[in-house]
Amino acid sequence: MEQPDKKVMDGFRNGDKKAFEEIYQYYRIPVIRFSVSIIKDEQEAENIYHEVFMKILKRRKTSNLN
Repeated sequence: MEQPDKKVMDGFRNGDKKAFEEIYQYYRIPVIRFSVSIIKDEQEAENIYHEVFMKILKRRKTSNLN
């Protein structure tokens, strides 16, 4: 999967559900793997990823995601 481009990031900031899904899926596996390497708990890593992504979603209009 390719890194999301500026158009996708802009769509995400503007509430585009398809852009959200693309970004969510793009970062999911690498972030969860990194988290598991630290906390050694895959389920907790999934939970953390979800929580962090929801915070990003709430702040999407002010986040510098590029």
